Amino acid sequence: MSKGFSLSANIENGFSADAQYIVTPNGQKAAQSIIDDYHSGIHSFTIIGTYGTGKSSFLLALEDDLDCANKGKRLLNPQNISQTADFEILNIVGDYMELSALLGRKLNVDGRSQSILDELKTYYNRLKSQNKFLLIVIDEFGKVLEHAAKNNPEQELYFLQKFAEFVNVPTRDILLLTTLHQNFGAYARNLTETQKNEWVKVKGRFKEITFVEPVEQLLFLASQQMFRSAEQKGSNNVKQLYQLAVDTKFVSNAFSAETAQQLYPLDSFSAFAMTSAIQRYGQNERSLFSFLSARGANSLSEFQEKTNLTYNLANVYDYIVYNFYSYLKDANVDSMSWSSMQVSIERVEGLDWDNAEQMTSAIKFVKAIGLLNLFGIASFAMTPKQMAEYVRLAMNVQDADVIIDKLQKFNIIRYAKYKQRLLLFEGTDIDLELEIQKAGAVVAKPVAFIDDLRKFINSRISPVKAHYYQFGTPRYFEYEIREEAVDMAPSGDTDGYIELIFSSAKNALDTVIATSANTEHAVIYAFFNNTEEIIDHLYNIQKYEYILTKVLIDKETDRVAYGEIQKLKEYEESLLNKAVSDCLFSYKNCVTWIYKGVKQKVSSHKDFNQLLSKVCNDVYSETPVMLNELFNTQIEQRNFIGTQKLSERSCRTLQ
Repeated sequence: MSKGFSLSANIENGFSADAQYIVTPNGQKAAQSIIDDYHSGIHSFTIIGTYGTGKSSFLLALEDDLDCANKGKRLLNPQNISQTADFEILNIVGDYMELSALLGRKLNVDGRSQSILDELKTYYNRLKSQNKFLLIVIDEFGKVLEHAAKNNPEQELYFLQKFAEFVNVPTRDILLLTTLHQNFGAYARNLTETQKNEWVKVKGRFKEITFVEPVEQLLFLASQQMFRSAEQKGSNNVKQLYQLAVDTKFVSNAFSAETAQQLYPLDSFSAFAMTSAIQRYGQNERSLFSFLSARGANSLSEFQEKTNLTYNLANVYDYIVYNFYSYLKDANVDSMSWSSMQVSIERVEGLDWDNAEQMTSAIKFVKAIGLLNLFGIASFAMTPKQMAEYVRLAMNVQDADVIIDKLQKFNIIRYAKYKQRLLLFEGTDIDLELEIQKAGAVVAKPVAFIDDLRKFINSRISPVKAHYYQFGTPRYFEYEIREEAVDMAPSGDTDGYIELIFSSAKNALDTVIATSANTEHAVIYAFFNNTEEIIDHLYNIQKYEYILTKVLIDKETDRVAYGEIQKLKEYEESLLNKAVSDCLFSYKNCVTWIYKGVKQKVSSHKDFNQLLSKVCNDVYSETPVMLNELFNTQIEQRNFIGTQKLSERSCRTLQ
């Protein structure tokens, strides 16, 4: 990516005089892939990346590296490709015309496609006699493919096929690089089935290289563009906001504190949201650097730096709405989110606030919460306290807690436990917290809860891998939820049972141990020493079920409230399953594992798998090792069985 920014790069014109290409891991990876694949015999490549990802700049930097006179190499050493004395480069910018015509124009010849290929061969041989390597670069190759798909596709594809076959001869010192904005096959949508098959055949002659910069890398590039000395980075809030973004998982660990510092006056949240929006609605690097260099309303360059004020999420919202208005007003995947933000802002404007400043701050809150939820990943979590901290540090709003309380009171925002963050809320006349409290007074806390637990715990089956590798026979243990231990004889496809015992009876553990000591079957018992957390989750689920079935009877009228309670119920169910799983394989000893009347140590999945194998080796000790050549060519190589997909029925028949 070039540091001296311009809206576009043209491979026929080269870099501008002040351009400085910034090497990214993605660019290095693409260059190394070309080198490695070239030496494996692949000479034709398609570099695929959406608009503005820097493909043309990458090609120009690569071409500069191939100039043996240039000492500073960015992406590769030309000797790693070929030992030839020099490189000859044919740069072609794609257009809506035949590839043969474009190539012929570059070679200064006219004529039929075959004569142009002959001329290319003559041209190549002349270069070879001069100990030169030929690089052919076709930027904007998609225009050529679009033209081919609409005009004589069979003829155009045949020329492209012959062209690629000429280049792909392993002994030739020649390389073909093309760029596309989308997958090669995407240009063949309107062709017949036969034509599509030919298209796929031609596609196979090109190695595809994905050229996409992750958000963190784009932010690094932006920081290089914005670089100023440390003395000019005066805000002491940058580090705090960066740490808050990391703690809430809005940014990944790949985003460094140094980059965050250099991006000021953007804070970490606004930088990530802006870059994500530009990737989604704009043209990646091109739109990002347009934002960095823009002038006028909502622009970064016009932003006035103040204490506790960054170019924050509210500013990002205003910039996106102004600059991507035409895209946002059309139907798109984010239409609902943007509509929700607009409606919430209108609701804020309709409330009775103490003063205009407070209303303005509330609108900023809404914009920030909307963007955080739109661009935050699934694991992003932010408490109201953390949200208030962001608003204080980035928006200079000192009464943030008061505004959050008021927005929640008027059902404009809501803290969703199932997402662990504040959400924009459509609003409902029903007081959800009050209804949950009322349900707690009506619904009794579970006492006999095994039947209810079975409804919400996901059914599970555990394969016994080590035993399978050793004997070649697949074994499966099924989970059972019980109030008391039972001696169960496995049948059918089940080889053993894992009984999860939930009991508050006196001496319940002793009873389980006694039952286990007397069984000869493959049964393992997991006794839960403390069921309080699990009962609490069940209790919450039952309260939500009561509200859904007894309070919110009219789903249409109470659509918002119904959806919110339904989400809370689903979240509680996921917590219940997680609580059970965490207890099963925890070092905290909240479960006692028992086999043959003896307590077993299980504090990890590894311990658990070893126990399963131990039980199978004990109970199924007479199982023969498979000697049939269908499963095992050499007895010394039994472990390879694990890589085969054996039929369970076949294994059992051969026992």
